Amino acid sequence: MSASEGLLRTRLGFGLLMTAAGAGLAFFLRATAEVFVPFAVAVVIALASHPVVEWLGRKKVPTAVSVGLVVVVSMIALAVTGLLVQRGIDGFLHNLPQFKTRVNELLSTVSRRLGVSAQSVESMGSDPAAMKTIAGVGGSTALSLVNLVFQVLLVILYLVFLLLGRRYFPGLAQRAWGRDRARTVLSSIGKIEREMLHYLFLRTVVSLITAVVVGVILYLYGVQFAGLWALLTFFAQYIPFVGPIAMSVVPILMAAVQFPSLSVAAWIALWLSLWHLIVGFIVEPRVFSLGLSLNQTLLLLGLALMGWMWGIVGALIWVPLMVALRLAAQQIPGWEPVDVLLGPARAFKGHAA
Repeated sequence: MSASEGLLRTRLGFGLLMTAAGAGLAFFLRATAEVFVPFAVAVVIALASHPVVEWLGRKKVPTAVSVGLVVVVSMIALAVTGLLVQRGIDGFLHNLPQFKTRVNELLSTVSRRLGVSAQSVESMGSDPAAMKTIAGVGGSTALSLVNLVFQVLLVILYLVFLLLGRRYFPGLAQRAWGRDRARTVLSSIGKIEREMLHYLFLRTVVSLITAVVVGVILYLYGVQFAGLWALLTFFAQYIPFVGPIAMSVVPILMAAVQFPSLSVAAWIALWLSLWHLIVGFIVEPRVFSLGLSLNQTLLLLGLALMGWMWGIVGALIWVPLMVALRLAAQQIPGWEPVDVLLGPARAFKGHAA
């Protein structure tokens, strides 16, 4: 066997080993989602929150008080969001009989034109609690509610320990790497935290503007629960490509069911598609710098993998985690290939140069 064949077999064996290790890690993270999902959420919040804690510290606010403020604000935002979603779903369930009647009419019309039989949807919504469970709000059993509270408490616990423990990291870094090396590491971590806060701020602003525009369009056309669809659009905007498309389908279907003519739904589909195209191809490329842009192929693959492992929460936090990894690769010597791999395709030529 020649040296080249031996090298090829070695590389092939290493590739198979890494593939098996990656698959094993994916199944492990999926099986332990109840432990690692709250930790990953807390890490994302901590990366964005620490610059705020530092700013409050320069204003002579004690660290414990600033951490408490971050936790309280996060919990208030979560509670308000949950309340709004809960009220929207309750209203939807209240009007469900009217929607079922309209859906049956549409199915009958379509079936007559196609010459096929249509099945009634009278059983839809017979168990409102089950629909709330599917929507991810409330839950049909006490066990699911307890599990939700437990997950939120884990996020709070992890967040508090990460933010409080961050102040001891400079001393640990000096003992581990020495003063000069620790100063470089701390400077890189600080830059990552500031850029992460900058990214999440920009993403939130873009999501908020998109949600307001979608809400106004739906309100002007008289679509019911326009506020609920706008709120869900705000969160869907954190999942690039997939989120806005999936969330646009729901109000369009609502308009098709609500109004006698399908032309209203068609106009809504046109305006929503136009706005999402403007945001995706004009606004976001100008808002997010090249250093915060991401490889779209890896982004979509990661969304699918994280969605499979950790559900909707995994899809929501994948993009911030990917941004954090790329920011880290930009600061760590020797990690330039990782930065190039995670970056957009248009940046590859510049990096290579």
